[in-house]
Amino acid sequence: MRHGEAKTAEQDPQRGLTDNGNRLVGQVAQMVLDKGVTLSTIYHTDKTRAAQTARIVHDLISPAARIETCDGMLPNDSAQEFLNRVPGMHDHTLLVSHLPFLPGLLAALTQRPVSNIGFLPATWLCLERQQHNRWRIAWTVSPTDDNG
Repeated sequence: MRHGEAKTAEQDPQRGLTDNGNRLVGQVAQMVLDKGVTLSTIYHTDKTRAAQTARIVHDLISPAARIETCDGMLPNDSAQEFLNRVPGMHDHTLLVSHLPFLPGLLAALTQRPVSNIGFLPATWLCLERQQHNRWRIAWTVSPTDDNG
């Protein structure tokens, strides 16, 4: 999941979520909850906007889930290096991160180009593990969806 809409550095040096960002993350989380999704673990970067996004999702979808900061998912971190951690992650895990890290990770996991995927703020992609550690996109939810 990409974090919600963030304030500019002039508005907030920590770049927390805007009011609209908070609202849209909540809407996306509700749409995902309506799909019956539960989470066991939520990992987010140490950036305020990612932590706030993770907390909103946690509180709305899976209050019992573990939530923690995870290094290696910052905007310019290497998706290829992060891949070494993925096999140890369990099902029902959410990663809250940033551009350009997320498209790189998606391309590495699916072994396909991702030019047709829009990563608007608060967009959630659900991946399913396939054979031989390959992944496929099962569904996406974004703030621009009809019921969002």
